[in-house]
Amino acid sequence: MSYDAGENMGKLPGVGRLGAVLAGGRARRFAGCKARSPFLGEPMVVRAVRMIEATCEEVVLVTGDPGIAAAVECEVLRDRVPDAGPLAGLHASLLEALRREMKGVILVGCDMPLISPALLSLIGQEGLTSEALAVAPAAGPKGLEPLCAWYRTECLDEVERRLLAGHRSLLALLSALGAHRILPAHLAHVCEPATAFRSANTKAELKSLEAMATVGLSSIESLAPPECPPPLEATLALEATR
Repeated sequence: MSYDAGENMGKLPGVGRLGAVLAGGRARRFAGCKARSPFLGEPMVVRAVRMIEATCEEVVLVTGDPGIAAAVECEVLRDRVPDAGPLAGLHASLLEALRREMKGVILVGCDMPLISPALLSLIGQEGLTSEALAVAPAAGPKGLEPLCAWYRTECLDEVERRLLAGHRSLLALLSALGAHRILPAHLAHVCEPATAFRSANTKAELKSLEAMATVGLSSIESLAPPECPPPLEATLALEATR
């Protein structure tokens, strides 16, 4: 597979990070256009772009939906490999980062409205200081969160190899890359690790997340986050059974 890679607080000047928002899912469980659904009066895709614009100097939206693309003012990319899920969105983003001579991508799904610029800035800083191929928060139901993570352009060969082989799991990609984990104790400085990465997969979940944001996460989550995430191997095994 080959292609021609034809708020200022928290920004990472000069380190070459491309912010990429994914909004390509079909959202069968949501019963409507999830990306354009409002969260506290703002479409989720617009909110996601705004959050990552506060951290990255350059931002793109990856979507094949013209209606979603029309909702934002940033540059829009399409998957180079159709119907391959979020891995194809990461692939398109890495190709664009390479074309722009940037070091990598902070990848964000549009349906996690509780993420913040402070959290994304932390992920970007960890990507810079760790020099890991990938950096992901070790929190949430997946153990590692691949849709709020940092990927270096050096990941591109492995991503293309997996696309060719039909291996589309982002969790498996993180395992293969030996991703650096940001542990909950470190995440707690900028977010509530147990809730920050929750996705609005249904309209009921979206309402629940709005309630959390309105009331305040500290009053919703009274239990401290675990010190260690589940082993990545265990989360991969769980994913394989779904």
